[in-house]
Amino acid sequence: MTLGRFRGDRRGNVAILTALIAVVLFGSAGLAIDATRAWMLRSRLATSLDAAALTAARGYSAGMATGPTSDLGKQACAVFWANFGVSSTTNPCGTTNEGRGFLRAMSTNPAISVGAENVLTVTATARLDTTFMRLLGIDRVVTTTASAAIRTVTSLEIALALDVTASMYPVGNNDKIGALRTAATNFVTAIYGSQETRENTWVSITPYTTHVNIGTASYAQAMVTAASRAQFDGLYDSRGTAVSWLGCIEARWRQIGGSTYGDLTDVPPNSTDPNTMFRAWFYPTTLNNASTPESLYSRTVNGTTYYYPGDNDWRSYIPGNSAVNGRAINEWALNQNTTRPGAPQGGATQNPLDITGPHLGCLLEPRYVVLPLTAGRTTLINRINGLEAEPWQWHRYRTGTQSITHGGTVIHLGLQMAWLTISPRWTDLWGLPRTPNNRTLPLTADVAGQKVIVLMTDGNNEFYPNVRTWYSDSDRPDRGAPAGCEDNTTARTPRHPLVCNPFYRDSRDQKVFVYRTANDTGYGPYGRLSTGGLVNIGTGQTVNVLNFGTDGDNIQDDAVLALNDRLRRLCTNIKNGGVRIYTVGFAIGSNSTANDLLRDCANTPQDYFLASDAATLNAAFVEIANRVGRVRLVR
Repeated sequence: MTLGRFRGDRRGNVAILTALIAVVLFGSAGLAIDATRAWMLRSRLATSLDAAALTAARGYSAGMATGPTSDLGKQACAVFWANFGVSSTTNPCGTTNEGRGFLRAMSTNPAISVGAENVLTVTATARLDTTFMRLLGIDRVVTTTASAAIRTVTSLEIALALDVTASMYPVGNNDKIGALRTAATNFVTAIYGSQETRENTWVSITPYTTHVNIGTASYAQAMVTAASRAQFDGLYDSRGTAVSWLGCIEARWRQIGGSTYGDLTDVPPNSTDPNTMFRAWFYPTTLNNASTPESLYSRTVNGTTYYYPGDNDWRSYIPGNSAVNGRAINEWALNQNTTRPGAPQGGATQNPLDITGPHLGCLLEPRYVVLPLTAGRTTLINRINGLEAEPWQWHRYRTGTQSITHGGTVIHLGLQMAWLTISPRWTDLWGLPRTPNNRTLPLTADVAGQKVIVLMTDGNNEFYPNVRTWYSDSDRPDRGAPAGCEDNTTARTPRHPLVCNPFYRDSRDQKVFVYRTANDTGYGPYGRLSTGGLVNIGTGQTVNVLNFGTDGDNIQDDAVLALNDRLRRLCTNIKNGGVRIYTVGFAIGSNSTANDLLRDCANTPQDYFLASDAATLNAAFVEIANRVGRVRLVR
């Protein structure tokens, strides 16, 4: 072939051009793939550093060590690798300086630096091996990313209102009170990190059932009327030990200044206005008078009067008077012969069914006393770890009977007390030391930062009924004993049954039949409903103590309506006062009333958490802690 013909031959051009174009196309695709992987790496590195920076800022106080071996450095590193690692267990912190993570990229451990105004910057460098870019001589992509966060120093006052009612008692594998202890402990840990104190951070704890216990310190006594505390003067129990007020209080249900009710406001106590003061819990005796052992309750049949026990027959111990001593105050017997954690022991054995006295139903153990705003992480966690479900139902589960039915739930009284522990109107009323910058707690409105309440409950508002007795089956209104109760005369009859119980012998050894009645409830924070404050308060709901059903449900239901109404009104008042409320419903399922109440009480629907089990309860508390942790990203 001549040179001219060769130059004019075009038969191989298509293949050559195709090969050249393929190289360009595949190279471009390869570059795009590697560029996309590099972008994904940088994005994941940034989000992982954001999480580490927020963790570092949440735990940082001025002057703290931030190096890789410090507590703060280890925490930030662990969070970084939890987000950047190949798996949740990837964590080279403390072992090497780098590890393999997302997209098989290698990254250094994050490094923390502190800048002006305590801005924390967290930096890491990652390198990613390329694939197609190797054809261009580029073996790896290296990216260095930084995130910065700042911890604000405005104050944070948190009040925990924790339900410790009988339904929290562990039954089988369902340890609700244990789940609460774990969740609340993790909440405190999330707020404080590993530090014992945090700048301008305080937490209070209010355990509650139908009422609260404010303790007996001088500041607490100043909140309670002297007349109600004086009711305990000169009382002695069956061991001859003086009986004194132990800190439980009744609701402030009376009007203050003719306009508002004391259980719906944060008006501070003022001795010149008794309606602003609390009244000491004092369960009156149901004995007829001080000179006879008979109960207030009696029934005359065929000309003979028979006396039967009320729900709290007691009188003060009198040396040498056996007739009276048989009915002496026996509150001390509550924790006898039990393995209840932390229960006080001592004295002769006393059957728990015979417990009587002015504290009946009171959260009388120190574990239940309100803990005012506290700076110390250890103090808070110790108090949380000591919580148990209320003691009056302990024996109910222990004996397998309805032995002690002093209980129920009044959510708004726990919520109100939590509010009072952080209300600026209660500044300097809790006997607290001054802060490092010489301020008093709770902080006044002009210097206060964020004030938060976390309200947790596992049920509805509820009052337990009162109990009456009849002398015999024939004397009962329905003239017949329920099946299964007629002949059981050997079993001990619980003092305070909710339903039908066997025969019981009174102080005259007369056989009586104990049965739940419909005309009242037991003593509680509003007294008995027939004479107490819930009848008189202007709730818009009617608590009918005269027209009741035969099983007592009417007055119970009416009381719950009134309590629900007061919870709604109190939540509104607290939120209007600038406090943020988070609510947690624990194992309440699809209970529409409870869910609606708690959702409406929270500042927003997103501030209400429905926890079905221990894991979701813990997650709810940790999420709330993260929301109030006072950190923000600045870069």
